[in-house]
Amino acid sequence: VSPSSGQRSTGAIAGPWPPATAPNPSIQDLFREYKSIFKYGNRNAASHRWSTFLLERAGQMTVERLEFFFTGFCAVSGSPVRPNDYNRYRLTLPRVARGDFATGFMHYCSWPCVCDTQDFIRIDTLNVTSSDGISRQRHFAVIGNPCDDPDQLEKPFVQPFYGGRSTTLSETAREVRCLEGGVLDGATVSDHGFIIISMFF
Repeated sequence: VSPSSGQRSTGAIAGPWPPATAPNPSIQDLFREYKSIFKYGNRNAASHRWSTFLLERAGQMTVERLEFFFTGFCAVSGSPVRPNDYNRYRLTLPRVARGDFATGFMHYCSWPCVCDTQDFIRIDTLNVTSSDGISRQRHFAVIGNPCDDPDQLEKPFVQPFYGGRSTTLSETAREVRCLEGGVLDGATVSDHGFIIISMFF
């Protein structure tokens, strides 16, 4: 895992999102935004887009409301998740900058994603301003930027699922798209330049 050389946070602020302040929010409120978040219709490996959608609306929410919505997807696969005690895992993962470890929780769609987390995901920080106007340092699950080497997205590999056919990342993960300068489209970066894919509670 290495920091991105070209990625920068957009710092974008979205228009009003009613679920941010609704009296009785539901994870389904986030799921209803699927088509506006994933414009190519495929959430595979694209949890950075869920994360950016929520972070752009963080200023409309309380700390607790933002945490609630971050429990609604798997950081590894991008799959929507209905959070409960059975899909919540406690993990201890390396921090990218301090050389030590952080312990927290994440929700997953299946246990193999927990193994992927331990192999490939690290923890970094980002200051997030909530609806009370206070900026707080929060911990996030992060990965390196795939757009540092975009040619890898076109490299064929054998998909171990769905019949074992040959495919590419650009085919199976259509929302992972690189812009000029090594920028991952739709991503927000952490304090040390890594791609945010979920909150670490």
